[in-house]
Amino acid sequence: MLKKLGVDQDYTHPVFGDVKKLLTTEFVRQGYLEHTKQPNSDPPVYEYRWGFRAKKEISKRNCLDFVSQLYEKQPEEWVSQFQVVEEEEGETQSSVS
Repeated sequence: MLKKLGVDQDYTHPVFGDVKKLLTTEFVRQGYLEHTKQPNSDPPVYEYRWGFRAKKEISKRNCLDFVSQLYEKQPEEWVSQFQVVEEEEGETQSSVS
């Protein structure tokens, strides 16, 4: 998705600078991303997940809407992600009622 936005981690970006460092160090330090090294991987492979700040500051619905707009699709076309959003929104409404 970053490449679709014109951001490539292999090149210095005029606004973001060292994109790889931004993602792997700064966003992790600030709590937007969490990363874990996958066992038995050579070279090392990391899995990235939403950090605690990302979970607090943006909803999965907003994120899905953004990605859908970027790829010119409807949110429903991202079937598994859409189901997660619907389930989480249903749980939230149930706890409010």
